[in-house]
Amino acid sequence: MPQVCFKDIDKIRDTEFYFWHIEEDCDELSRLIDDNSMLLTEAQAKFKSVTRQREWLATRALLLQTPYKGDTIFYHTNGQPYLEKRYISISHTRDFVAIAISESPIGIDIEHKGRNAQGVAGGFLQQQELDNITAEEALNLWIIKEAAFKYAPEKAATLKDIRAVKNDIAYSITYPDGSTAKCFILSLGDILLSYCRV
Repeated sequence: MPQVCFKDIDKIRDTEFYFWHIEEDCDELSRLIDDNSMLLTEAQAKFKSVTRQREWLATRALLLQTPYKGDTIFYHTNGQPYLEKRYISISHTRDFVAIAISESPIGIDIEHKGRNAQGVAGGFLQQQELDNITAEEALNLWIIKEAAFKYAPEKAATLKDIRAVKNDIAYSITYPDGSTAKCFILSLGDILLSYCRV
């Protein structure tokens, strides 16, 4: 069921963040969406994993709890989601799904604080970022780069291509083409939320 709606996390932009704690199975989510099992059938066709099916259905159930409940989630050819008149970014981790809806491009990522990213850091960090990396900073950089990638997927082939440098309250992002963005991390209970924008 929906947990929290933060409308003022990002005070500079008109952005809203919504979260769903997934406690329902696929059938229950389908009933909540009231789609006569059409989306359930679509989820089953798209994903073999029941976990991914639940996440996909929970995202649609969550959208129905927002002022944008009449909107449909579409996808660009690169997989980036969008709404007809607004930007949307989607993230999930274990039993949570989050969406950000904005009037300007946005990328988000969520992850449980206990997730170990240090063991796989070589897959998403540049060599200079790996030096003396702590477990906490590895996780922060992982979710920052995920949000930055979702913000502008056309600007980087992999997370490793994105350079992230921590400043006072944000991370400065540099893409391979020299363009930049800002990413922020927020602690929300057991979950970390990162979001990226210009």
